[in-house]
Amino acid sequence: MINVQKQFLLCLAVLTVFSCTTDKEWDNPFDPESDVEFTAPEITSITAIDFDKVVITWSAGDSAYTIIRLERSESASFTSFEQVAEVPVSSNSYSDSGLEFGSTYYYRLLGMADEVEGEYSEIISAQLNLPAPTDLAAMALSDHEIELTWNYALLAKVSRYWIPASGTEPQNDNRESRQPEKVQRSVEQSGGEPILPPGKGTPQVADRLEMKIDPAAPQREEVVTLPHDRGNLLERTWGQRGFEDGFIIERAEGSGEFAVIDTLDAGVTEYEDSNLSYGTTYKYRVCAYAGQYKSDYSNEESLELVIPTPSELIVLQGDNAAVLQWQDNSLFETGFSIEKSVEAAPFAEIGTVASDVTTFTDTDIDAISQYRYRVRAFTESNYSDYSDEADFSLFTGDIYYISPTGSDFTGNGSAN
Repeated sequence: MINVQKQFLLCLAVLTVFSCTTDKEWDNPFDPESDVEFTAPEITSITAIDFDKVVITWSAGDSAYTIIRLERSESASFTSFEQVAEVPVSSNSYSDSGLEFGSTYYYRLLGMADEVEGEYSEIISAQLNLPAPTDLAAMALSDHEIELTWNYALLAKVSRYWIPASGTEPQNDNRESRQPEKVQRSVEQSGGEPILPPGKGTPQVADRLEMKIDPAAPQREEVVTLPHDRGNLLERTWGQRGFEDGFIIERAEGSGEFAVIDTLDAGVTEYEDSNLSYGTTYKYRVCAYAGQYKSDYSNEESLELVIPTPSELIVLQGDNAAVLQWQDNSLFETGFSIEKSVEAAPFAEIGTVASDVTTFTDTDIDAISQYRYRVRAFTESNYSDYSDEADFSLFTGDIYYISPTGSDFTGNGSAN
């Protein structure tokens, strides 16, 4: 009997050891009997925040996950990935440092439910680099000035929370007419390592995410707002900026080569270029810089520095008068000069109107003559090209238009 008991206990011990050392093939660790499959996590953004640092954010994709394992490679090979970190799934982001500026890195995520491995995300690659400015545009401010504007993903609101504001009371009792009170005060820059908030960035499914500049260090100025409908709480927000130092502006004249004309601080996205020559074509491009590093250039933008020509000139019959109307295409003219030709004689100026005025009435006409009109804009120093010409005869009441090819058209006030 004793031998039987010993054999039974020995078998039980072997089974216990075997069961403890055998891997469990669970699809779902919280319900081992189910056949539910894991959903793969998703990398939603990769953001450069310094010369050697990026932030990876993700969506877990499965409520069963408790841990996210981040793996990195310098190639897309499935055999070259190495583990970077394991972090709680609730953090939604991780700051990966020690990288080389200008290099391309590949990342993937593995969702884990405690010790049980789930699914891998797609492999996402991004180059650690400064992004190029975008949407460069040029506009003439005068006959010797050009304004440049561009876009850059520089500032972002990254924190918003409520804090007690002891002793602060609403300023009046009329709640519908109250506006939040804003107080500006200086704040110390944080030396902590920034982590982007959950959900930042647009979900991507491509095999490459273009890195963009996003917060790295809070600005020196903070705005604190008192919301009157929340009692003694303050709403606190601040912006952060990327690691670029600023922008380099380059200009070319005519068919010449680009040359640097100025550098600007980070956060500035417009520039006025003055003391230019009228009638010259200027070409511009902009890049961001940080230390010895430069981004790619923006799009190139060309502009001939001239006064835009008035257009759509028409002449309507008034009360024994010719009424001229035209389209103003300039933002900086001093006025418009109106010229008239009588019976094919040379044109002569018959009057001027102020800036933004687009009508003129000519009463010096008779019933038997043919008249031709044209208009041009002017500043203190220069004139635009002439508009198209328009003919008028009081005898018939018809309006004649001269096309660029010289063909005549008649009508009742509609421009050709």
